[in-house]
Amino acid sequence: MTDYLPILIAAAVFIGYAVLKKHKAKQPTRPPTPWRINHSAGVPDAPTMQGAGWHIDIPAAPGHLNYVQWYGEPPLRVGGSITIRYRIEGGPIIQAENPAAPATAGLMVQRKGDTLSGQGKYAGYRWFCRQHFPLTEGEHSFTVPLDETAWGNVMRDPQSASFPGCLRESDNLSIVFGGAGGRGHGVYGAGRFTL
Repeated sequence: MTDYLPILIAAAVFIGYAVLKKHKAKQPTRPPTPWRINHSAGVPDAPTMQGAGWHIDIPAAPGHLNYVQWYGEPPLRVGGSITIRYRIEGGPIIQAENPAAPATAGLMVQRKGDTLSGQGKYAGYRWFCRQHFPLTEGEHSFTVPLDETAWGNVMRDPQSASFPGCLRESDNLSIVFGGAGGRGHGVYGAGRFTL
């Protein structure tokens, strides 16, 4: 038996290595885009890349599209601006929270370390542009200044963490879908959003 011990050990090491290598290969890989769809249902994890932009087909209920977040290194600074150009084909697109009100999109900057609680210092970790972008058929273009007067924090708390601090320590820039009373609370219906 002792004559076979080195062979058994070598075989066990080889099998263990093969199992670990196979297990490692099954780990999910990050998609080749910094864009992610989050807090949504009935849509893929990332938009469909298309040339220099992307598109998302708006899901039918009970699906909903809420956040499309860009985890690149956004060069955001006070005094700059963000321009968004998009096209809506088809429709209608309906606000999930209040179907009788217009569905809109907007921009959000989220600071690193956000707990999504909106409480205490975290009230200033998500800033939403005050401008609402229509989700109606056609081509649309908007420019939003990176100035605190054009943005509001998630809890509308004037004492919360600063807008410049959020820009300096930004984790992601998002396009949020919903309506006036619920930014990022979702939309559903039909049609395609192309950035």
